[in-house]
Amino acid sequence: GTQGVGLTLRQSPGGAEIVILPEGTVVGLLDTAPTMLNGIAWRQVRTADGEVGWVGAEYLAGQE
Repeated sequence: GTQGVGLTLRQSPGGAEIVILPEGTVVGLLDTAPTMLNGIAWRQVRTADGEVGWVGAEYLAGQE
């Protein structure tokens, strides 16, 4: 997890911050595979509010 800090939603992999998502926020994946940048795997996601951006894949947890 993010230790309660929240997850930064970014405009692009490693790019400018859009918003901090509270830990536990549900997002939908928009890509089929991670994008690698500087050794970090990034995933493109959409929030329930329709905000689209990129997050570090290591902070995502699967939902069953």
